[in-house]
Order: sequence, then C-alpha cells, then structure tokens
Amino acid sequence: RLGPHYPNQHSGPSSTQTDDRGRFEFSGVSARHELWVAVIHERHAMEFVELLTYDDTIPRAGEIPSEDIVVQLETERRLTGTVVGEDGLPVPNARVQIVGDRTIDNRTHYGDYPATTWEYLLRRHETKTDAEGRFEWVGLYDGEFEIRAFDPENPRLKVSTRVPAGSLDVVIALETDALLAVALRGIVRDQLTHDRIPSFQVVCFKGSTGTHHPFDDSNGEFEIVGQEEGEIAITLRAEGYAERAIPPQFFEHGDHDLEFELAPERTLELVFSEDPNLRGVEISATDAEGNRILLPMGPGTRSGSIRIREARTTIGGLPAELVTIRLSGSSLPIEHSVDLTADRAHTLEIDLARRLPQETSIQVLFASELPNVAAPRWMRPPTGEESISISFGPELPDRIDFEILADTGHEVFRGGFEQTSETEWKLWSTTTSGSTTTSQEYGSSPDSLQLLRVTIPITNSVLIARAAGHEEDVRIELSEHELRENGGAWLLLLWPAL
Repeated sequence: RLGPHYPNQHSGPSSTQTDDRGRFEFSGVSARHELWVAVIHERHAMEFVELLTYDDTIPRAGEIPSEDIVVQLETERRLTGTVVGEDGLPVPNARVQIVGDRTIDNRTHYGDYPATTWEYLLRRHETKTDAEGRFEWVGLYDGEFEIRAFDPENPRLKVSTRVPAGSLDVVIALETDALLAVALRGIVRDQLTHDRIPSFQVVCFKGSTGTHHPFDDSNGEFEIVGQEEGEIAITLRAEGYAERAIPPQFFEHGDHDLEFELAPERTLELVFSEDPNLRGVEISATDAEGNRILLPMGPGTRSGSIRIREARTTIGGLPAELVTIRLSGSSLPIEHSVDLTADRAHTLEIDLARRLPQETSIQVLFASELPNVAAPRWMRPPTGEESISISFGPELPDRIDFEILADTGHEVFRGGFEQTSETEWKLWSTTTSGSTTTSQEYGSSPDSLQLLRVTIPITNSVLIARAAGHEEDVRIELSEHELRENGGAWLLLLWPAL
C-alpha cells in the first residue's frame, strides 16, 4: 500500500500486489506531506518504508525517487487475550485497541489515539472481543504494545496494560478501580455570589487533544472518570461566564476533589482618541492573577491578542474582576487596569498620545521542549520553563547583543536585536554546533514576538547581554537557575517584554 492516508477522508492509500518475483510498482506518485510504502503478507509482520517525512521539502512533480525499494519482512508476532469483568466472566463485544511503538509522524491524533502508529495507518489497531471475551492480532512487529480495553456499558471507561509483542493469553480485567483510573469530581461556583452554576462544560486536555464533558442541571457538580494518569489541563465554560483555563497539572490514579469558580462575563468598549492611528495596534488582556485571557475573535475562536481596527471596539468574554488591558504597536505599549466587577458593560477611553512610564526589558526563556515557531502568538510555552528578565531602563536600546559561553569558554551562541528604522528591527543569531556555524536574520516590527532557538549546555554556562549606550554587561550564570535539563536546553529570546 502507498500512503499517506488522511483520517476522515474516504479515499484510502493506493494498493497493489507483488508479482511472482516479489516486485511492485506505483506510478503517478505525488505527496502532500509524508509518503510511505506499507507491505502486508500472511505470516509476516507489517512493514513500513518511509520515503518522505512530514518535515521534508515536498519535491516537485517528477522528483520523487524512482529507484527500487527493497523491503525486508520479519516473522509476525501474535497478540491474544481475554477481557473479563469483576466477576471473572468473559466480556463479549468489548472494544479493544492496541498502540504500538513504531510510528510515522503525520501530526495527527484520533481522539486520544495517536494516529501515527503503523497498525492505525493500516486500520488494524482495533477489534472487538468474541462471545468468549477473546481478542487476537496477527501480523504484528517486534516491540511493545499498549492494550486498551473499553467497558461496553460505558465506552469512556477503559483499562490499559503494556505487553511485548508475542504475548499470548493476556487477561484484562474490567475492575471498577482500574476503570475509573483518574476520577475528577468537584463543584463549579459563581466567583461573585459563590452560588453553584447549574449548567457548564468541562474540557480536559491531554496535550492538544481535548474531551468535552457537558453537565446540565447538575447542581454545580461534575464527575469525570476514566482519564489517564498524567498532566491534564482543564477549561471551564458556561453561558454568561468568562471562559477559564486551568494550567496543566499532574493527576495520579485515584479520586481528585476539585472546586472551581467562574467569573461572570463582562464587556469592555475601548474608545480611542480622535483620529487615532490604529495601524498595527493589537490588544491583549490578563486577569487578576496575571494569566493571559483568550479573547473572542468569532464563533468558537479565541486568541491571546486581537487586532484593533475601529476607533470604538467592544471586547467580550472578560471576567468580572480586575483586568489589565495592554495595547502594543509600533509606538506603544500602553497599559490600563480596569475593575470589571460591578457592571456588565464598561467603557475605557484611551489616548494614544499618552505613554505610561515603564521598564523595557528582554525576556530570555529557557525550555527543553520548544513550542512550534509558527504557532499563534498567544500559545503559551511548555511547562518546566524559566523566564529571566533583563531590564535596560525605560527605553529599548538601539542594539542588544547576546552571547552564551559554555563551561569551557567556548562560544555556542551569538545573537541580538538591532533597530534599522523607526518601525523596523532586525533579529539575528549565529549558533555553533561542533564545526558547523549557522547564521540567520529576521526583519520585524518591534511589537512582534520573535524566537531565537539554540540548544545550549546548562552547567556553568554564562549568558552575557550587552546594550548600546550601557557601559556594564549583564552576566547571568545559568547554573544558578533551576532550568530543566534534558541533555541541554532550548534558548528563546522574546522581545520586547511589556
């Protein structure tokens, strides 16, 4: 079979059969992202050959390699077992899935299932137990597999176990304690009155995949069972209330009692000074705890910042509490704090000619996992990061240079920002890896979020910052900061920080 196969599309991969010499051929091949060949043969393990990865440059027509591909098949591994209930009796018609450790990176998930495994791409990842509660897979490769068995009476509940390929007669018991796994129970209240909110929605995120759990007329109570152990981020929504996002936290197996409060929704009308220049002006907001508020852009769409286009602009979805509004642009920033507690609608008049005194600084962010550079500006960095602020006074210098020295004194990074015109800046960096040096430049307006990234050693490394017009360098010993180390750290420079 020739792939890829894109989920939720009716057309699958192209298929053919080998001739008596074991040869096969596909013609007229093109690729959108990735490209692979899968081979299936009785009594052998499924096999994949990846021709183009997701990150490869997609070749023009006629440039996909046409040389022969040799596929070496392995002996198949089987996987068999039985699903039983708490009484030990077989459970027929139970849905069972397997998740193997060989994958093709197509950046896709199907619910909470990683749609990248070989068996998923061949639609051999799921089956149902027979009348005797038994299940079987053939044609598997050598490796480790997670087996997931779902309760037929409540498909959201499942039990998981990991076994090596070739395991026979695996017994999976749908016991209550195992089925519940992580159980989240709690109450949702009104932040102002502390009354229970009768109808709301809880969205549980594992990574970027969310599961929606609506609760109607529940007296403010919720119960979500069957979540897997690990980090879970929670978003709460209710009509008439501002959406609230709870950062990821680790939940162990067992029951967890939670209590959340939602702030009633408020609207804020921004009224700008006469004949304002709104070109490139964006607005963002943070709540009383300093958390970024996702602002509504349209039905079901939110963003951490929105572009201002009208002299009178109304923003909804704000919580009834002290909110900080920030405007950024080529000649800004401006910052205002507004107490939205009392009334449903508020008005804020803004004079773009005024400037509030503040410290201009550069944020240096370290993380061992890097968010996608092409991601929206509101996307938060991953957990486990540390941000170091370097202040240069009320005005951003015309040029700032950064340098990182490893513990041997070897320079591993040089970069910085330089103003090239009143509204344009140049971001540049030079990184050294072994004997290879890579340089790159970016042009941007100073209100943009820019990322420089390079892998650096942490132990005893020194970050040096130099600013035009400042005599003393800023030296930061990285080993003094609790940076998450994973064979090195990602360095990101974000500028300017408001």
